[in-house]
Amino acid sequence: MAILVFSRRALWVAISAVAAGLLAWAVFEFQPSRQLHRTFEKFVTAGERRDWETAASFLASDYRDDWGHDRETGIATASELLGHFFFLEITTNPVKITVNGSRGEVRTRPRLAGNGTAIAQYVMTRANELQQEMTFVWRRESWKPWDWKLVSVHQPEISG
Repeated sequence: MAILVFSRRALWVAISAVAAGLLAWAVFEFQPSRQLHRTFEKFVTAGERRDWETAASFLASDYRDDWGHDRETGIATASELLGHFFFLEITTNPVKITVNGSRGEVRTRPRLAGNGTAIAQYVMTRANELQQEMTFVWRRESWKPWDWKLVSVHQPEISG
């Protein structure tokens, strides 16, 4: 049985290489735009699953949108509209993300697919007809790169 013997120098080089690799991974992984993209994906998934408690956790307490909704009425309206789906898939590709300090924007054209009542079919048809992007405006709430909250949504083709 062979016993591996490392010199102090070889051990130091190996530890330094692992530390450098971890640092490079952390710098890449915790970029604000990457974290915002992940947060947005989790928000969309909560909507697909109609998990309104989780969806509400992504909205800032001062949330306001173009249609006069605040945090509570926004979730209630989404619950009412998307509650008519038996099955729902929301596609948001491509996604354009910009981050400037603690403010971030996600621009995308969400597409809905699924089955449900006649109201669900109307919502799906209307949403998929929209030509302009929706803009989701986010704010980073703390020093943590993943601590993003949705503060507003804009889509000029949807009237209030």
